[in-house]
Amino acid sequence: MEQKITYHFYIVLACFLLSTQYLSAQEKELELTQNSLALDTLSEDKTKVKRSKKIGILDMFDGNPGKAALYSAILPGAGQIYNKQYWKAPVMWGLQGTATTFMISNHLTYKRWDNGYKAFLRSEITDYRGLTNDVTIKNYRDLFRKYRDYSIIAMIAAHVVNIADAFASRHLIEFDVEDDISIIPSSGSMGIGIAINLNK
Repeated sequence: MEQKITYHFYIVLACFLLSTQYLSAQEKELELTQNSLALDTLSEDKTKVKRSKKIGILDMFDGNPGKAALYSAILPGAGQIYNKQYWKAPVMWGLQGTATTFMISNHLTYKRWDNGYKAFLRSEITDYRGLTNDVTIKNYRDLFRKYRDYSIIAMIAAHVVNIADAFASRHLIEFDVEDDISIIPSSGSMGIGIAINLNK
């Protein structure tokens, strides 16, 4: 008998808690509906303005992060200077310059081995750098072509890192980091909640 009373008590308590939450939710829903009507008219106006703008490939460079990325795409390190992170510009120049130097060096070496291989096949020379086997000469030529291709990939990767760094750094510079982040306990008519205030 006592177990039935306890069981019924928990059921009644659960129903009471659910009904108070439902009533509280109804009040909040009414407030949200009134606020959403105002926001809907505002968002419709913004949508009309957005639709009137034409979207193109250069739209990704709108705003300050886009400008920083565009400057870095045109001239390595320029986006970092635009972001006033002057110490990063020489780092980007070093990355880009190192990759470019390796690419040029490997390309010139490849061309020398390619010309030597072709001359050896035409019987213009009997050996190239002490090698008398055409397969060995071809293997060296292919090795330096592979090094050149890797250097091109590294040069492109350094340029992409340069652009991405300028873009991300500008986003972080403009990110609002205020000290006014607080948790405010609040109580409604029928319940208790916590409001987290992230903005002033």
